[in-house]
Amino acid sequence: MPPKSDEKAAATSAMQGGSAFLIGGLIVYALSQWFAFSTRIDPDNIAIFWPPAGVMLVLLALTPRSRFWWMTAGLAFVTFASNALAGRPPDLNLLFVVNDMAVGLTGAWLYRTWIEKGHPVSSVGKLGRFLLIVLVSAFLSATIGSAIVSYMFDTNIASVWYRWFGAMALGMLVVVPFFVKFANDHHIAPLWKVDLEFSALLLGQVLLLATAHFIDSLSLPLRLGAAILIVPLLLWVAARRSAFEASLFLSVATCVRVYALSKGWGPLDFELLPDGVSWVMAISAIQCGAVLLIAANHSEQKSAERSRNMEAARMKSAIDASNDGIVSANEKGIIETFSPSAERLFGYRSSEVIGKNLKILMPENYANEHDGYMDRHLRTGEKRIIGIGRLVTGKRKDSSEFPMELSVGEAFSEGRHVFTGFIRDVSERQKTEQRLHELQDEVLHVSRLNAMGELASSLAHELNQPLTAIRNYTQAATILFKDDKSRDKLPEILIKTSEQAARAGDIIKRLRSFVTARQVERSPQRVSQLIEESCALALIGAREDGINTRQQHGKDLPDMFVDRVQIQQILVNLIRNAVDAVRGAPVREIIVRSKATEDHVIIEVLDTGSGIAEAEEKNLFKPFVTTKAAGMGIGLSLSRGIAEAHGGTLTYERNPAGGAIFALSLPIGAPANDGTNPVD
Repeated sequence: MPPKSDEKAAATSAMQGGSAFLIGGLIVYALSQWFAFSTRIDPDNIAIFWPPAGVMLVLLALTPRSRFWWMTAGLAFVTFASNALAGRPPDLNLLFVVNDMAVGLTGAWLYRTWIEKGHPVSSVGKLGRFLLIVLVSAFLSATIGSAIVSYMFDTNIASVWYRWFGAMALGMLVVVPFFVKFANDHHIAPLWKVDLEFSALLLGQVLLLATAHFIDSLSLPLRLGAAILIVPLLLWVAARRSAFEASLFLSVATCVRVYALSKGWGPLDFELLPDGVSWVMAISAIQCGAVLLIAANHSEQKSAERSRNMEAARMKSAIDASNDGIVSANEKGIIETFSPSAERLFGYRSSEVIGKNLKILMPENYANEHDGYMDRHLRTGEKRIIGIGRLVTGKRKDSSEFPMELSVGEAFSEGRHVFTGFIRDVSERQKTEQRLHELQDEVLHVSRLNAMGELASSLAHELNQPLTAIRNYTQAATILFKDDKSRDKLPEILIKTSEQAARAGDIIKRLRSFVTARQVERSPQRVSQLIEESCALALIGAREDGINTRQQHGKDLPDMFVDRVQIQQILVNLIRNAVDAVRGAPVREIIVRSKATEDHVIIEVLDTGSGIAEAEEKNLFKPFVTTKAAGMGIGLSLSRGIAEAHGGTLTYERNPAGGAIFALSLPIGAPANDGTNPVD
């Protein structure tokens, strides 16, 4: 059965799923088989280095499940063909194929389970797991293989076992680290980015290999010295270069050494060296272990360094992108970092303040207290700003001062304190708050003025009739008393009374005209801004009552040509009514939403209150009709009048979820009379 680990661990590249990986892998495996059989050492006819074991492990470990059986069958066929070409009888050949495939599947399953993904020499932990996989696989292969050989031939099983074990282990140690990188990247990418150091190291290894193994004219000490010098060179590559380059150099050195020994070349004389094959295998294994261990440690350090650099880059990116100024300092108050936003806030370049005391950013009264505060905090741990935040005053490079919100965090690392301040300029916020207060006063003033106008309009209508009657009565009295000599002064008095009554009527008439016939001052207004400013005014104190408010704006809302203050007066009135309606309700929610039709913008205020009684709905917009205990009953009437003066409507409907929905509909675009419609 194929290994059952996560497919994502196996499919680490696009090439692995294609035919190229299958065919290319089998070709490489066939070449490794040829190399292993061609480098067996006489007279024992034993291979001291078995690279097919490493190639098979990589191919089975990295092949995805969709191609797994094809790869398994291909490896079995190539193994059988290679053994046949090497002269092994069919029955023995079949046994060795079964052995190789069993070991390969076991090693691949362990590799997928323990290594998961990435390079086996990318960390010391992964290298340890890889070495354990090598030991288990080599032990299993040597045990089964030596048992087969001892059963069919009269031989020393112990000698066969440890040589078999060494050849399999060495083959996996040398081949797997290099071939995994090659299989994942599809090419030997680092070789195409040759630098001076890499070229020198590669040339040095070639010269040492040639000296040790191929130049017979040199004396034995020189050839032994060259062979020994290869080891520190490999260690240097492992410590300075990548794990891939270390495994590449190791593969080349091992293949050259084994090939030279199989041909009788090199510094070792097997006739003088007892059990020379075992010595070569042991030295090669120790060399591989040392090189891979150093390479793994180096890779782990580089990975940690990359992580630190990435974290530092990520932190720098966050600091650079932050709208808040960020300044860090040590326990002595010396500035260590100064973000671009801090540069914009204070007017200093970072180079001008780094290394200087934080007091350069403070007014004199703060600066005089700063050192004492720092000393007291370090001695007692007392916190005044750290972790709390407060409004303070900062000083710019030009000595101007500005209000800022300061939050300070503290860190303790490597025996030193580091303080980081997050600074926000609240000048604009204070200006906005001041503008909101002014806008609130303005809207409330207009509200009072409109309320007075509504009241004056009603009073004028009621008082004009009795005033007219007074005038008529006084005129009649004048006629009746003209001929009475005893009351000759009365007509003059009555005439003046009539004149004053007429004057009073004129005054009331002019008052009504002044209040109700004012000109609407229209201008283009953004719908979302009108709503946001109205909510900011109307919802003051609403959160303390546990009221949840939301705004929902439609897309591509056009500007409205309206009187900003009067429309805000409508919205403030509707939202305040909604706030009063949801107080005490089980669900306290207000939604202000907007949308556009072909020629109108509709703004709706929804609440989840108790709603309006059916009997009160028909009188809802009449003056002096209210459902509030302390209401005057002029708000909705006034709001509808403003809406109609703008060519719009103000309507009411019940909220299906409970409560009320008031909809303000206003036309899009400027009116034909250029915005001079009177509010009547």
